[in-house]
Formats: sequence, structure tokens, C-alpha cells
Amino acid sequence: MGSVTNEPAPPDTSQADEGPPPYNPARVGSVAKRVDIRDVQLVHAHFEREDDDAIPHDSLTRRVAEPEVMVELEHATSPDGLQLHYLVRFGTVADESPSFRVYAFFRLSYELEEGDPLTDEQLEQFGYWNVVFNAWPYFREYVSSTANRAGLPRLTLPVMRVPRTS
Repeated sequence: MGSVTNEPAPPDTSQADEGPPPYNPARVGSVAKRVDIRDVQLVHAHFEREDDDAIPHDSLTRRVAEPEVMVELEHATSPDGLQLHYLVRFGTVADESPSFRVYAFFRLSYELEEGDPLTDEQLEQFGYWNVVFNAWPYFREYVSSTANRAGLPRLTLPVMRVPRTS
């Protein structure tokens, strides 16, 4: 039984080991001081588990899982330059039995004050160090509640912390 779907692709894990760009507080701050967050929307979500057959697995034990987490980011500015939008794609994979995957994509919208045009470097820094920080609690809650509804091991993703500079 096969089917074709038009679901968005899960986050690309080929660059997962690279991580975000090094934290640059001046670039992050140059955007952060000009924006107000307006909206966080869930735009896509997908859950999949290894044991999706009809027979329940009584052998599932409750334990804390530590899944791998992936993050991808896109940004766009409105034509009038007064709104900034980011699409954050989160994915988490737990290889412990039963293995499972959870993907959730969030759109974050910000009102942008007028000023000098922002560079790609500024927008990338703001995205990885502020937008992801803003979206992270939504993803943590989604993963935790999805795993709970599925009867999977208790899952709590870590709190995200912004790096401190000396």
C-alpha cells in the first residue's frame, strides 16, 4: 500500500553537525531593537512512529528519551519592508524502541521599524539566536504533548539558552 503526499520535506540533516553561526550579539541586537513579535503559527506538523501496527506494545517502559534535534530556518521581508517573517523547521528523532520522529514548522512574524536595510548576516544571526529562541517553547510543548498522547517515553527537550559574551 503506497501513497503520494504533498507534505513538506522534513528538515535536512546533512548539515546538522555544523550548527548555527557563531553568536554575534551586535548583529542580533541590530535587528532585535527594531522588531516586535506579532505572531507564531504552526504551519506543518508530522508524527511518525516505528510500531504503528494494531497490536499495542505493553512492553513500552516510561523513560526519558534524548532525541536528536534538527533546525532549519528561512526568512523573508515584506515588500514594504515593515514585516519580517521566518519559517523555522524543527525535527526530532528518537532511535530508542519504539523509534519515532516529530516535525513541526512554525512561522514567526515580526513588525519591523523603519531604518537601514538589514543584511543577510544580520537576519541570519537574528534568526538563529532570537527567532529559534522564540519558537523553541512551542516546539518543546508540541513534542512533549505528542509523545505523551502516543504513549511514548516521557520526553522533555532541554531549555534553550542564549550564549553570554564576556
